[in-house]
Amino acid sequence: MPQSVRSRGLCHTLSHLAVTVVAFLAVALAATPTAGAHSELLQSSPRSGATVGGSFHQVALQFGGLAEGPAHDLSLVDPAGNEITTIAVQEGQRVVLPIEPLAVPGMYTVRYAVVGADGDSTSGSFTFRFDPAANEPLALTIGNTSDPGFDFIAFGLLLAGAAVLGFLVYRFSSALRDHRAASV
Repeated sequence: MPQSVRSRGLCHTLSHLAVTVVAFLAVALAATPTAGAHSELLQSSPRSGATVGGSFHQVALQFGGLAEGPAHDLSLVDPAGNEITTIAVQEGQRVVLPIEPLAVPGMYTVRYAVVGADGDSTSGSFTFRFDPAANEPLALTIGNTSDPGFDFIAFGLLLAGAAVLGFLVYRFSSALRDHRAASV
């Protein structure tokens, strides 16, 4: 078999191998989940720094990037420094602390410690003032989002990009092969 025919066969095999490797890498990258974001407090009810009144029955915090399942700590401290003890409940990306309606006017502190989807902890605190004559706290206006799941659109775009890249590699290697064949 002449040398040029063997070279062409090898070049053709290498080009197919390159296309396969590029397609595999694209699928692997598309299937790899992106790093989760740190949990972040997006909104609260009562709002930080607000003066609220009425007879509300919960403190609710809306987070972004909150992990499902692990225990999240949420507490309310009254104006005298006593912690109001109840168990916080997670509802999707919200953590809700059920409370008895407040009776003592003054500054209350909300403390939280949560775990993000990336496994990192986030903690913080804020205050609000309770005045029985004030309006009830505003409700949360951010929807209770949950994990969006697998992103099929991004996966499809990555596959299309891998196909275009594979085609370009194939065309380049074919042109290189044809150029070398014409040179011999």
